[in-house]
Amino acid sequence: MQSRSSRLTASLLVLATVAFAILQLRPVDPGQQAMESGYDPVRALHSLQSLAREPHPHGSQALSKVREELLRQIRACAVEPELQVAVNGKRFDGARPTNLVVHLPGWDSTGSVLLMAHYDTVEESPGAADDGSGVVALLETLRVLVDQPRRNDLILLFTDAEERGMFGAQFFVEDHELFADVDLVLNFEAIGNSGPLMMFETGPGSGGLVDLWRATVPQPNGNSLAAVIYGWMPNNTDMSLFLDAGKRGLNFALSGSSGFYHSPQDLPEHLPAGSLAQMGDTAIRMAQRLGQVDLRQLDREPRAFHNIGPMGLLIWQGRGHLWACAGCLGLALVIAPRKGLLGRRDLNPRELFGGFVGVLSVIFCAGTLATGLAWASYRLSGSIYPLTYDGVNLLLIPMLAGGFLGTIVVSHFWTRGAFGYERGRQLLFSGLGLWLALSLVFARIDLDQVGAGFPFAVTTTGLGIAICLRLSGRTNPIWVALCLLPGMFVMAPLLCQLVQLSSKVVDGSILLGGVLVAIGAPLLLPLTVALVHPEDQGAFEPEA
Repeated sequence: MQSRSSRLTASLLVLATVAFAILQLRPVDPGQQAMESGYDPVRALHSLQSLAREPHPHGSQALSKVREELLRQIRACAVEPELQVAVNGKRFDGARPTNLVVHLPGWDSTGSVLLMAHYDTVEESPGAADDGSGVVALLETLRVLVDQPRRNDLILLFTDAEERGMFGAQFFVEDHELFADVDLVLNFEAIGNSGPLMMFETGPGSGGLVDLWRATVPQPNGNSLAAVIYGWMPNNTDMSLFLDAGKRGLNFALSGSSGFYHSPQDLPEHLPAGSLAQMGDTAIRMAQRLGQVDLRQLDREPRAFHNIGPMGLLIWQGRGHLWACAGCLGLALVIAPRKGLLGRRDLNPRELFGGFVGVLSVIFCAGTLATGLAWASYRLSGSIYPLTYDGVNLLLIPMLAGGFLGTIVVSHFWTRGAFGYERGRQLLFSGLGLWLALSLVFARIDLDQVGAGFPFAVTTTGLGIAICLRLSGRTNPIWVALCLLPGMFVMAPLLCQLVQLSSKVVDGSILLGGVLVAIGAPLLLPLTVALVHPEDQGAFEPEA
C-alpha cells in the first residue's frame, strides 16, 4: 500500500510540475494603471483600436487611412516622421512600399538602435496582433522616450509590404542612408495573438545583447532551441534581411493561439492585454537601456539561454551543458555494472530488440490515447474555432492524461508474468536509448546553434539517473520523480509553445501534441514500470 501511495504521489508531482511549467508562461494583465516603464495600457489599447479596425493590405485605401492615423499619432509626440516612398515597383514585384522612419538622435552616439514593426496586413485580417501589437509597442516607446535624453541614436521603423514579401524592409536596407549606421535591431512580430512574448531569434554577435535583455526585462522568455524550430518553419520576417546583412539583433513575437494568425478574428478585442503589455513594456525598456550603453562594448560571443520559469533566464557561454550531461551519463554507465544494475544480458541484441518493441508500444498507445482524448474533448466541448490561448492549453490536459494512461497500460501488460522483471528492464533501457539518440541528434545541432541541445541533455541525464535509482532496489518513487522533474520542467513549455504555434489548424495541433506526448512517454517509465526486485522474486539475476 505504501509503495502504491508513493508512486501515486510521485506521479502527481510530475503532473503538477508539467502544469506549473505551462501555466507560468501566461503574461500578467497590467490592469488600467501605467507600468513602471511608462507603458500605458489604456492609451495602447486606444491606439490599437484606431489602427486595426479592418484589413489593410499593401496598396489598399484602408492602408492609406492607417498610415494617416499612424502619422497623426507620431506627430502628436511633436515629431515629424520621414516617409520613405518607393516610386518604382519593379524591384519589389510591383509593390511600392512606403516606410515611416522616426530618427531620434543621441548626444554621443556609439551606434544606432533600430526598433521595427510592419503596419500592413494580409487581405483578410485586421492585424491587431500581426502586427498592430508591434506598431503600438513602437508608438508607446516613442511617447515615453521622445523627451528623454539618450546617448545613442534611436530609429523607429514602421515598414510597409511585409506581407507581400518584406519589401519595405528591403527598401530600407538597400536605399536608406541610416541603414549603414544601424548597429543592432529589435523586431516585434506576431504569429499568434496571445501568450508570452518570446525572443526566438538572435543575430550574429548578439551574445552581449542577450545578457542585456535578461538584465532589463522583468520576464524574459525564450530559449536557444526556438531558433532551430523557427528555421524549420516556412516563415520569414523583416528581421531576416537585417540578419542577412550581418546586423546584431533580437527577434520577438507573440505565438500563442495561432488560429487567430492571418484570420478575420485578429481583432483588438481578442488580443489579451497582458500580451500587448509585455510587447510594449519590452520595447520601451530595451530602447531605454540600449539608448544609454556603449554599444561597442557589448560582447559578441554567442550565448546559450533557456527560460527556467520563476528562476528567470539561464544564460551561459559554450557547450558545458553537453559535457556535464555526458559526464553524468558516463559516470552512471561506469557505476551501474559495478552495482549490478547493468549486465551483459541487458545489451544482448535480442533483449534490446524486445525492449525496442515495448517502447514502440508505449509510444503508440500513449500517442493514440493522447490524440483521441484531446480530439474527443474538443468535439464534445463544442469549442468555437479559433481557440484562445487558454482554450489551446485546456487541450493539453486530456493529451497529458492520455499519455500517462497509455504508458501505465503498456507498462502493466508488458511486465506481467514470470519474466516481468527482465521485460521491465528492457523497457527502461530502450526508453533511455531513444532519448539518448534524440540527445545526440540535438547535440549535433548544438554545434551550429549553441544551446539547442540543452533541453534534451538535461532530460536524458535525469532519465538515466532515475533508471539507476529505480533498478537499485526499493528506492522511494518520489526520489525517482525528483530526477525527472528538471527535464519535465524544461520540456513542458516547449510542448505548450509548439501546440499553441500549430493551433491554426486544431486537428493538426492535436495530432502534433499527441506525437510530442508520445515521444515523451518513455520518460514516465521509471514511475510506471512495476519491477519486482530479484531479492523478492528470483526471476532474473543481473550479470556483473
